[in-house]
Order: sequence, then structure tokens, then C-alpha cells
Amino acid sequence: MTRCPKSIITAESMYLLDEFNVWKRYPSAPLHALPARVVDAILILDDEFRAEVNSANQEKHGQPVRR
Repeated sequence: MTRCPKSIITAESMYLLDEFNVWKRYPSAPLHALPARVVDAILILDDEFRAEVNSANQEKHGQPVRR
């Protein structure tokens, strides 16, 4: 499976994705005020986001991509 079908995405997953999107838009929001589960999700999603951006930049410049 190369994509995540919408039917598998839970309400909690959508909530965590929404929290991540808000945090990306307003990065000065204090993480310490959020529940630990939300902070964990934000940090994991941010790592994955950065990896995707780095991969896209490497491919754009013809550099080998390390995954």
C-alpha cells in the first residue's frame, strides 16, 4: 500500500494532523502547554515533514537521496 486510505484515518489522527498544521502556521505556540501525546505527534510529523522537504530538495538538485 503506497497511500493511507481515508477510511483508516481515525478522528484522533485528524485531530493530531490539525494540531500539527496549527503549530506549523504558528510555530511560536508553546509546546509545553499541550498534552504529551500531541507534542509527540507534532515532533514526529515535523521530522517526517523535514525529511520529505530535504528529499525533494536533493532530488531537485540531482543529489542522491538517502532514506
